[in-house]
Amino acid sequence: MQIIFVFLVVAIIAIPIWFFAPPRVWDFGMFNKLIENSSFIIIALSTIFLVLNLFSLVYLIYVFYSPSKLLDYLIEKHGESKNGSEKATYFISISDLLYFSIQNPNEKIARRLLEFFSHIFISERKNKENKVIIYSPEYYDTIFEANEQLCLRKKKTISYYNDSTLINLFIDSYQKTILSEET
Repeated sequence: MQIIFVFLVVAIIAIPIWFFAPPRVWDFGMFNKLIENSSFIIIALSTIFLVLNLFSLVYLIYVFYSPSKLLDYLIEKHGESKNGSEKATYFISISDLLYFSIQNPNEKIARRLLEFFSHIFISERKNKENKVIIYSPEYYDTIFEANEQLCLRKKKTISYYNDSTLINLFIDSYQKTILSEET
C-alpha cells in the first residue's frame, strides 16, 4: 500500500516539473532527449502503475463482494499461509463467514464451510491416534459461537446446520483420538 502512495506522490511532483519544463543547464549529449522528457516518462510509468493497481483493487472488491468468492479466497490464503498467527487470522475470517451463513441461509456457502471445517478438524487429529487432542482456542471459539447462533435461529427442515453438526467436528470416531478435558 505504501508503494502506491509513493508512486502517487512521484506523479504529483513530476506534473509541475513537466508543465513548467525548466531549461536544460548542462549538455549531456545523446541523453538530452531522455532528460528533457524524464518528467513525462516518470508520469507515464507512475500512471501505468497506478492504473494497474486500480484494476487489482477493483478485482479485490469483486472478490470481497460475493461471499462465495470471498470464502474461496480466504480458504486459499489459509492453505498458503505458513505463519501461525496469519493462519489464525484467516481462520477467524472464515469463521465470520460461517456466522454470516448461519444468519443468512446460503446452502452453497454452508456446504463449502462444512467441508472446510471438517477438513481442518480431521487434519488437526491426523497421526495422533490414542493421544489427547487439544485444539487451538479459535477452533473452540468458532464452534461455540456458531452453536450459540444456531440455537437462536429458526430451524430449517433441510440444513447443514441442524442438530449437532458443528459439535460433531470435535468428536472423532474414525481417527481414534481422545477428547481432552477442555473439549
